[in-house]
Amino acid sequence: MEVNRFKLQGLIGLPYDQEVMTCGHLVALGLQRLFGRDVAVPAGWPHGRLGQAKLIEALAEQLTERVDLPDSGDVGLYLTVDPETGLDYYHLGLVLVMAGERWLLHVCVGERSRLQREGEACQRGMRLDGYYRLRQEGGRHGDACGA
Repeated sequence: MEVNRFKLQGLIGLPYDQEVMTCGHLVALGLQRLFGRDVAVPAGWPHGRLGQAKLIEALAEQLTERVDLPDSGDVGLYLTVDPETGLDYYHLGLVLVMAGERWLLHVCVGERSRLQREGEACQRGMRLDGYYRLRQEGGRHGDACGA
């Protein structure tokens, strides 16, 4: 799938907000703006690890197909370590393949949304759990995080 770079620019630099701009919100917004796909993000879920699990569970119902080799518009599910607690937590990113290279649109707690090479994100401690595709999508590209 081709990525509209003009629309993509509007998704970079958005500040993290636990109410309206978490990694799950950004994935849903990116899917809608870049690919015209509507993904429902549940409102009012609890915060912290429990809330995160509930959000991912709700999104998982819409991201039913696990794929080995993602394409633009697929969602990456990653594990990373919370620097304050040292505990693993899940993180979502929207996969974009541009010029044959895999990029990740994502936002972390206390930061702004960014477009980052997936390989760089993995070198900085993110570990791939799996790639997921919305129903009726297609396409494949290689794996940068060693899943």
